[in-house]
Amino acid sequence: MVLSQAVNQAAELPPVEVCASKQSQGPAERYLVYPPVWGAWLTLMDLAESPDGDRQGLEVDRILRGWLRSTVRLSDAAGRERSLARRELDALPVALSDELAQTGVELMERQRQILGLDAEAFDSGWRMSVGDDELELVPWTLGTRNAELRRCLALDSGGELTLDLGAFERAAMCRCANWRLADGSLGPVTQTEVSQWPVPLGEEASARLEALNDPAAEEGDVLAACARAGQEHPDLAVAELCLGYGWTSSDVAALPACDAQRALAALRVLRGAAPRAADPAQSTALEAVQDGLTTILVRDD
Repeated sequence: MVLSQAVNQAAELPPVEVCASKQSQGPAERYLVYPPVWGAWLTLMDLAESPDGDRQGLEVDRILRGWLRSTVRLSDAAGRERSLARRELDALPVALSDELAQTGVELMERQRQILGLDAEAFDSGWRMSVGDDELELVPWTLGTRNAELRRCLALDSGGELTLDLGAFERAAMCRCANWRLADGSLGPVTQTEVSQWPVPLGEEASARLEALNDPAAEEGDVLAACARAGQEHPDLAVAELCLGYGWTSSDVAALPACDAQRALAALRVLRGAAPRAADPAQSTALEAVQDGLTTILVRDD
């Protein structure tokens, strides 16, 4: 159930009509362009992924085709509407397909203006303004993330592991997002609602959640560089304290900074001053000395 009036208004924008003549003397064809919904957009992104699953390498042609098939309807003289067949899609003039796609982009921009999206950080996450309503976003726990990830992983017919990324993103939204109601309580976000969200809302909320739930791609490189250079990094210090004392990251985060630094310094001193292991040859030589004698044993290391 959609709780936001602004979301309803943006989702119910009427289609925009684009007319084109099939022939110079023929009747004009009427195309109706509807704003896409986020669920269809996620599916389109998944289908347009590069073979290695990298969304950075999305195939533009597949995106455009999927966009047109999901948002454009052909209307006849009687007002009946239908989606474009593949052959009709292939036969579209480039200028017309570009105009249809651009019309869809303009519709999404109108939706963004209606939604009036804005965000403010708070201790646990983000509060997004959506019209006169508020969507609260908080990070999920590792256990919750893993439970949803298991549901979205599968083997294809060739035995290769696949991830339904669209389903995973919708699950993250349902787990991590709630509407703040007029009485101050929180109302859940449902799968059906999320799938029907306007694309600007889905993309904005998803980007905010990704920042909460996933480390930036370059963070691993920074950690590796700090480790190689022997430079301090907060995450490396936390990991060192957890490994050294058996603490959790929450335990470490709750420590006064000076106590944490003392514990870390002590741990490093102890590791650096660790006694050498007993030399078996030395033990054998000492055992061979008779009791009651003072012996000076000189070894050349």
